Amino acid sequence: MAERRGRAGLRAWWLALPLALAAVVEACGTSGYTYVKNSTTHTYFKIPSSWKLFHQDEILDSQPGLSPQQRDRSRKAQWLVAFDAAHQPSLTHVLEQSSKQPVGFAQVRALTADEHQNYSLAALRNEVIPLDQLSQTPDAVDPISEKELVQGGLRGSRLVNNVRGTDGSFVTFDQTALLDKRTKLIYLLVVTCDADCYVKNQKTINSVVDSWTVKER
Repeated sequence: MAERRGRAGLRAWWLALPLALAAVVEACGTSGYTYVKNSTTHTYFKIPSSWKLFHQDEILDSQPGLSPQQRDRSRKAQWLVAFDAAHQPSLTHVLEQSSKQPVGFAQVRALTADEHQNYSLAALRNEVIPLDQLSQTPDAVDPISEKELVQGGLRGSRLVNNVRGTDGSFVTFDQTALLDKRTKLIYLLVVTCDADCYVKNQKTINSVVDSWTVKER
């Protein structure tokens, strides 16, 4: 039940997300990587050129029903892009319980006024999935690695965990999350796929995660 709640929560989080996407600038070089940059949030990273990057319009189109006011508020609040390594990429792969190829997203999210008062590094651990809650269930979470991150005034962590799905198999979540010193912004990069996929693609995934860079404002 805990595994089901965790995965359902991720899907609900994505579908309910009030999207805000500033301009994305890409530069494809000879290195075999696509560089993704957001000048407003001073954030950038790279993904293999063979991976599909989903832009603002594509993600917005996947969430029908947003009012013009919601879109306008969202654009002032955050930045979000998604990516998929599948040969036939789709945004739905990011929502699936387990992907056979690496998928993920990068996000910069502004905390609400209420969150600003109470948000902590412990809350940052559970930003995408309720990791601490799931860990209370025996064998639901298999911790792989945890690294504390300090970058100027930014603090956070890179967490890699295997989370058991409803079918009993493990899905690997690689989450890098940073909180700014004013407790106003979250910088998040998540890469995920089933555990066998993660091991097979770990070198490439590490290259993506290691490229995640935030320049303080």
